[in-house]
Amino acid sequence: MKKETILAIVFGATCGILVAVVMLISSGGLGRDTKIVPVAQEANNKNVTSSTAGNKIANLTISQPESGIVVDANEITISGDVAKNSLIVMQSPAHQIAFKNDKETFSYNFPLAKGENMIQISAYTDNSTPQQITLYVYYVNNE
Repeated sequence: MKKETILAIVFGATCGILVAVVMLISSGGLGRDTKIVPVAQEANNKNVTSSTAGNKIANLTISQPESGIVVDANEITISGDVAKNSLIVMQSPAHQIAFKNDKETFSYNFPLAKGENMIQISAYTDNSTPQQITLYVYYVNNE
């Protein structure tokens, strides 16, 4: 090989390594330990009724089912209380639905996938902060 080719390869590799090191340091990936902090699932079902500086918070409560329940049916009824005329969104990897309730209570038969179902329930109103509750429901087929 010619001197120019070897010099270009060495220069390109050096610049590439330098850019990689700068990006690694600037992203905080070098020298920092990542900590995983578990979140208590019972805290998700607490009733929120406070207001801050004129910004009301929606009152979303899930009465049925409890998080962590194990069922042997492919469907479960999710019911709870929320402010009247709220938009309710229920999402899981297997199914999603959005509907507007005209009462202060709601109920919906939600289909389940086998295994763990992480169901996120969100409530949106016109004049409040959106609220979200996450339920964990485990579907085990007994057949």
